[in-house]
Parts: sequence; C-alpha cells; structure tokens
Amino acid sequence: MATGAHNIACFPDIEKREPDILEYHSSELKDTTVLKNKTVAVIGPGASAMDVIDLCFENKSKKIHWLYRSNKWFIPTTKKKHTKTTIRQLAFGQMLGQTSEEINAAFQKILNSKYEHFGLNDILPTENFDIQKQQIL
Repeated sequence: MATGAHNIACFPDIEKREPDILEYHSSELKDTTVLKNKTVAVIGPGASAMDVIDLCFENKSKKIHWLYRSNKWFIPTTKKKHTKTTIRQLAFGQMLGQTSEEINAAFQKILNSKYEHFGLNDILPTENFDIQKQQIL
C-alpha cells in the first residue's frame, strides 16, 4: 500500500513468496472492504500512508505493518480527516511577521506535546520540524 509518489504506482521487482498477495497504490484502492480481516503492509511515511492506515482501522484489518525509512512529522489528532489539521497557527505567525525559525520552534512545541499526549514518542522524527522542507499533515 502507498508505494510510489503523487498517484504514480511504483512496485519493486521482487519475487513474491506468496503469489496471492495483492499490491495496491493508495490511489488504486477503490473498494476499501478488501482490507477487512487482512494483514496489511503500508509502505511509506506520507499522507497517503496515513490515509491507508486510517482505512485499515475503519475496515478492521487484522494486522497492520507500517514500513518506512524515516518518519515525517504529522499532527496527531482524534478528529476526522477533513477536520484534522488547522493552519491557523501558521497563518497567525506569518501575519505577525515571524521568521521560519520562530514558526518552526512554535510548531515543534505543538508537535512534541501532541506526540507525548497520544503516546507516539517512539515514532518521533529524528530531525526537527522545518516549514521550508516539510508539509503539515
């Protein structure tokens, strides 16, 4: 799941041990009920991977393996996807003329507290949040 970038599927040429394993790019997953009672491997740390993990929970997948090279920052929340994030803090900081470093420090503080609140410290990214390099998910 979620292999490739920008809706372009990329499946590595690896011989399968079990030929009945299905492979999907997240953009190709039309019937999410295929996830029900399945063991799912989600590859990648981006927004599509987060979407697929949410779908696995919604469809009661049996087990989820999340594979990634490095973590990306996201804003943990219990809200539904379409209301998950807000850019109010970013807009407010920009309106006040804050520098990128000031905005980064403010978001780092917010992100650290949310990861702590949700018990996600084991998947904290190794580098600090940088608004010029990373998206706010």
